[in-house]
Amino acid sequence: MRDRVAIKVRSGRGGDGCISFRREKFIPRGGPDGGDGGRGGNVFIRFKEKLPSLEQIRNKALYKGGAGRQGAGAKKHGRHGDDVFIDVPPGTSVYDQETGTLIGEIIEPGDKIMVAAGGAGGRGNCHFATPQNRTPREFEPGEPGEERLLELVFSIPADVALLGFPGSGKSALVSRLTRSKTKIGHYPFTTLSPHLGVLIINPYTSVKILDLPAIIKGSSEGRGVGNYFLIHLNRTRVILYLLDPFEHEGVSLSDQLGILRREVSEFDPDFSRKRELAVINKIDLLDEAHVEQINMFIEKCDTVIRVSADTGEGIDELIAELEVLTARTEEEGSASK
Repeated sequence: MRDRVAIKVRSGRGGDGCISFRREKFIPRGGPDGGDGGRGGNVFIRFKEKLPSLEQIRNKALYKGGAGRQGAGAKKHGRHGDDVFIDVPPGTSVYDQETGTLIGEIIEPGDKIMVAAGGAGGRGNCHFATPQNRTPREFEPGEPGEERLLELVFSIPADVALLGFPGSGKSALVSRLTRSKTKIGHYPFTTLSPHLGVLIINPYTSVKILDLPAIIKGSSEGRGVGNYFLIHLNRTRVILYLLDPFEHEGVSLSDQLGILRREVSEFDPDFSRKRELAVINKIDLLDEAHVEQINMFIEKCDTVIRVSADTGEGIDELIAELEVLTARTEEEGSASK
């Protein structure tokens, strides 16, 4: 899966203007009638539904608009160059690679961004006639196209992103919440690419939940597989940290939460300002010692929900909390616009 791609775009050159003079029977000295050149082709990036990533454009280094045609006699305008359209999935941000400036985003159906404008066509000699010069042999050449280096970054639009250590049960929880068919296994790194499921709360309310590959200590620096996909937190509104009470590789609940938060913050400090929720999974397997550890952990946290992805225990409470968090975020988003 490709979520970050660098490409070069070049719009088409404009067509040259034409030098021509009107020549008709009985009119041996007609005036200039050279037409204008056509505009060069533009380059656009546009919305395309059902594309899973930027994989389809990564192997093409240059996207080039067509050249405009030269003008002709009888003031005929040259044909415009063919426009080029680069199809990307919803959730794609387009940056100028040299300046880092955000050019625009592709989110909704119909979204389209012109990233390179075609060169203007040159004027023909009919524009240069004057009382002093009735037979001008001047014309304008077409303007060159625009060339830019772009970086496209794709992040899946979702309401909630699910993060956790390997074996914490993320895929099982998403499957329980959304009835999605994500791969589930009792071994590390079951999820190797993001999976999106939809939690239907009622006929009018739904929550998109993104299951990301497991995060481990050092993911933001390149360890494991989760670091490649942290970019998808860009469009999520709530981060759900799923914790394993059986202390994955000896890492306590507090340390798990701290590591996950730190990896997110080190990847992008802005992500640490998103709403978050801590959830402890596998409560159906706990003994008294683990229950006591969990209670001590909960006393130090604001909101922690205990669930079992296998039995469904605590799922209703989790759904209710997700509804509140995402609804509150929507209201704040509307107020900020």
